[in-house]
Amino acid sequence: MHNSKKKTGRKVLAGAAIGVASIAMVLGAATAANAATGGMNAGVTNLQVIPTSPATSFATPGTNGVLRFNTGDGTATKTATFAPGTTSTAGRSFTLPAGLKFLPAACAPNTATYTCTISADGRTQTTSNSIVIGPTDPALIDTTDYSATTRDLPIQSTGIISGNVTATFTPYTGLTTAAGSATLPQSQIPGAGSGFTATGATGPDANGDYTLTGTAQPGAEITVKDSTGSTVGTTTADANGNWSATIPSGVTPPLSITQKVGNDVSAPIEFNTAPLPVMNGVVAAGAIALAGLGFGGVRLFRRSRVTA
Repeated sequence: MHNSKKKTGRKVLAGAAIGVASIAMVLGAATAANAATGGMNAGVTNLQVIPTSPATSFATPGTNGVLRFNTGDGTATKTATFAPGTTSTAGRSFTLPAGLKFLPAACAPNTATYTCTISADGRTQTTSNSIVIGPTDPALIDTTDYSATTRDLPIQSTGIISGNVTATFTPYTGLTTAAGSATLPQSQIPGAGSGFTATGATGPDANGDYTLTGTAQPGAEITVKDSTGSTVGTTTADANGNWSATIPSGVTPPLSITQKVGNDVSAPIEFNTAPLPVMNGVVAAGAIALAGLGFGGVRLFRRSRVTA
């Protein structure tokens, strides 16, 4: 898959090499302008992240799976011509969101014409493929069809998944591609959820308690604390990432909420405290109401006594 061909004293990258589990964006460099001309139907399309069966999502840390992509641009074979004296590189780059990482097996062994690295945090994998044509060699004409090849790169979940999968492909200098980049949104990553939010509050009930609701990563542990740092509510997000927590009467605002997945704890959502407004005209002394939740958080309002 990464072997090179030898023709009349020159070294060229095998046609399939650019379609290996390469994932790098390496800027092409040629010895002369337009040393390569034409187009490649190589690229990066159809991004997917797929958990390994029987798992159905990456919500639980330590879940293995693959990042799958197509190595072509979905078009018919294109013709690329490499002139004598060409020295150039091409490659792909993939970056995973927080909460996912590449496993070491995502990199094949390096060769004289292929390199692969994974970043220290495990989220970015880069590869490059090089081509060298001697100055006295005949031109190389490449008509390789890359569009039918699908590659899988092993990945693993590590905690709270936040962000998109992004990919880039850079062809050899002078060549064109119709599929130079691709993005897989967080919403299409199984188990990532739709983000950590507080979405509403209801109450008070007969006991004076309120119910706070929101979204998080499925299975996340939700903790609500008051202004003193004391825990006043806990719950677990359901399989769809929805959660609700009971907030007892008499808590001291502002509140903060965090989600925890494995050892990964999110930054808190903090709720603003409003000045002691009167709500609904008549209220009981000292009762606390939660009102007006939006994406940015919750406001707590303390009701004051109203007398006739």
